[in-house]
Formats: sequence, structure tokens, C-alpha cells
Amino acid sequence: MAEVASTRSDCPRLNLRWEVRVGAWNIRSLCQNDWLPLLSRELGRPRVELAALSEVRKPGSGRDSVSGYTYYWLDRSDSHHLQGVSIAISSRLQPSVGEVTPVDKRIMVLRLKLSFGFMSLIAVYAPTDVCDFNAVSDCDLAGYEMSVGPQGSGADTGSEKSLLFRDFVRSQNLRISGFWYQRSDQNRWTWYSDVGNAAKEIDHILVSTRWRIYQNYRVYRSAKFCGTDLRLVAATLSKSP
Repeated sequence: MAEVASTRSDCPRLNLRWEVRVGAWNIRSLCQNDWLPLLSRELGRPRVELAALSEVRKPGSGRDSVSGYTYYWLDRSDSHHLQGVSIAISSRLQPSVGEVTPVDKRIMVLRLKLSFGFMSLIAVYAPTDVCDFNAVSDCDLAGYEMSVGPQGSGADTGSEKSLLFRDFVRSQNLRISGFWYQRSDQNRWTWYSDVGNAAKEIDHILVSTRWRIYQNYRVYRSAKFCGTDLRLVAATLSKSP
């Protein structure tokens, strides 16, 4: 999810009047260094320049630059290849990075300096037993008009996960980007079960309601990485003149 706020610090800044495409992707594993060029290629094809990656399974923490992207990651400090988050940023945007804050194995924050302030990208990974992030949301707008758009999936209506997710989004003054753009189902679902009998929209990009900076949103069905059964989702951000 992305949030923008103001700052006066003098440093290289990105003009957000130029489009920036941000993405979110559960890649299931990034434990092998020789997989990074493949990931850079898959992010580069749809021109995703800033991506929140989850379930990277790459122990410890660090930074690596490969094939036009810099990757920051954080995971467990033991030998277990579980959980973990990462943020990928293109070489074009890298000079505008103000700071990267690893919070824990499920949350990482990157602050990007803009011409009018800064943008914080927060990468969040939630396993299936954490219901307030890994959730489907319905399109019931009552009481959620600023957060939930009219193009929601309509699934999980009234479920505990859906309510918790929508309550969180509203309480943090965020919008669910994908729910403001009409799409066919095949361009909506971000996860398909291994046996092919279920599909859901469980990956989201959340943007602060204080800024109207996203221009479109889509799921990239063509993006492939090491057998993950989740799809890359992306939103194009641009501040109108």
C-alpha cells in the first residue's frame, strides 16, 4: 500500500507528474540469488518500477542490485525459509530513495522522495491465518464510500475477513485501488487454487485517500515466476497537474 506525505528535505526527488507503476506480488520464494534476473525481467516487461514482494523466503536481511532493480529484503534470522518481505525498485527511481525501514519479517517500509513531498511504500505479507490483510472484500459501499469502490469482486459478502479488511482500510483513510476500475473476472482474480476450482482477489494495492494519484489498476496474467500461483497486480500513479 502507498501513502504520501510532505517533507522539506533537500535531496534528489521524483516528479510524480511522470507516471510510476507500482506493484504487489506474492512470489512464493526468492531464496536463490540466480532467480533475481528472472524476477527483474518479469517486473520490467509491464514496466513496474516499484514492487512490494511477499513470501520471499530469503533468510536474514540485505540489499542486492540485479538487472536494473535494487532489492531490499527481510526475513527470519534462523535457517527456516519462511515468510519474508522485499521491496524492488528500478534504477530510475533508486536515487530518490530516502530510507528503507525493515519492521519485521512481514512488514517493510520504503520512503521515496517526490517533488512535492514523499511517498511511503509499505510491503505487507499476511499468511492465510491473518484475516485482516489476506482477505477478499465485497462491494457493499454503505459506510465505506471513500474506501471501497463500486467495482469490487462481490465475494465473501458479510464474512469476518471482509469486514475486518474494510474496517482497517477505512480506519487508515485508504482506498482499495482495484475496486475503482471495471474489469472482467479473468483480469480480477489474483489467486487460483492448485486444483483449479477456486479463484479469489486477495492481493491489493491500498492508496491514501488524501491523494488522488492512481490512474489505473490491473492484474498481469502474463507475469510468471518460479511456479507462484498468485498474479502480479499493479497500479499506475501520477499526480495530475
